[in-house]
Amino acid sequence: MHTREAERRRGVGRALVEYMLTFARHAGYHRVSLETGSTGEFVAARAFYAQFGFRPCAPFGAYTASPYNTFLTLELDQGAHVRASAGD
Repeated sequence: MHTREAERRRGVGRALVEYMLTFARHAGYHRVSLETGSTGEFVAARAFYAQFGFRPCAPFGAYTASPYNTFLTLELDQGAHVRASAGD
């Protein structure tokens, strides 16, 4: 996911992640995992996902680890709502 710079700080990214997590919970998923960059330009993205509770994990699916990617996962509590602070 990438939000254009002109659209940042307007809640677009937050709305997308909240929708995705709500959908996943209602669909019965127990975990949501994602891959993002590991370099400095992705610091904000990693911090953003951490606000939702995503934590580092091992590569999943067909992904392989490299110096350029980071893997994050979130275990879903089926009855919980997204718990995140403002600021995407």
